[in-house]
Amino acid sequence: MLEPEYCRPILPSDIFDWWINALYGHNGQPSDPERYIISTSSTFICKLCAELNHLEDSFDVKGCNHFYCRQCIVTFVLSKLEEHNVTSVACPEAGCRGVLDPEYCRPFLPKEVFDWWENALHDQNGQSSNHEIKGSNASVSNIDPSTFICDFCVESIPLEDSFNIKGCSHFYCQQCIGNFVMSKLQDNVTSIACPEPGCTGVLDPEYCRPILPNDIYDRWGKSLCENVIMGSESTMNYFYCPFADCSALMILEEQDENDESQCPHCERVVCPKCKVPWHVEFHCDEFQRLRDKGEDEMVKELAKKNKWRKCPKCKYYVEKADGCMYIKCRCGYAFCYNCGIKAKTDHHTLHCPNCKQ
Repeated sequence: MLEPEYCRPILPSDIFDWWINALYGHNGQPSDPERYIISTSSTFICKLCAELNHLEDSFDVKGCNHFYCRQCIVTFVLSKLEEHNVTSVACPEAGCRGVLDPEYCRPFLPKEVFDWWENALHDQNGQSSNHEIKGSNASVSNIDPSTFICDFCVESIPLEDSFNIKGCSHFYCQQCIGNFVMSKLQDNVTSIACPEPGCTGVLDPEYCRPILPNDIYDRWGKSLCENVIMGSESTMNYFYCPFADCSALMILEEQDENDESQCPHCERVVCPKCKVPWHVEFHCDEFQRLRDKGEDEMVKELAKKNKWRKCPKCKYYVEKADGCMYIKCRCGYAFCYNCGIKAKTDHHTLHCPNCKQ
């Protein structure tokens, strides 16, 4: 059974008030229904700062059901450390048995606050609010509770630039999460877990979309679609666009196997049966036969079909577009296109002296 007081720590204040009014004051009807639509279950009112926060920015106190926004927890811990000899920090709720300790709060504490708390716990003499931070010349008054140390880049980052992992309490700076996702996609990993080893937290495209560049988000979505297609037992016929600057995944339909097809992404013509750019000069069976023999055989067959002539000097194939049989190759060698005999380079006659063509 759920009741207002039991659920109060997690309820937005307007929903809590509506529930109370419905139970005790308004015959089961809220006094102003329209105003209760403004909030969703993804927000809460922090009881320390009295401001509206996203639930993903909340932090549960250990050993009780109270929770507050992270920035208020940092400020609260800092205020306790500034008091004389106070290192055991209890829940902000008066009379509550919940507790806070350094390791439990470590994921979002500024490094200076964490180090100070740890040092104070192990310091037999105790320190006052003038305690100097270990490894730093700055006093505690210079600590900014609105920042945290990202475990990836080890930089001090504003809490507003943090990003929570879905399904766990770990969080990192947005830039590092974007880089982490990109590195996984480069390794062909599309199911991305929390960076913390052994953690059950996960990342997915829609959840990460607000912080991802469009190209990374699109690449992630395409990779997931490709995994579904390639992992499907019923969809076995697929291939990638053969043009290197496209390489889009294409599903091969049976009726297209013997015909040319157009890539829906780059709009160039491909052969779905041979999985190559469309071969104008050959039928599929002939193309595959020649391909198996090697490119040289394919070129020879193509030259034979088109009556190309190989230059006797450089051995490159040339093709006569129109005009007489006199051909001058780009290497400078002149010859008869019909019989291949060498011709003069400075002038030529209408007919070849050898074949009379």
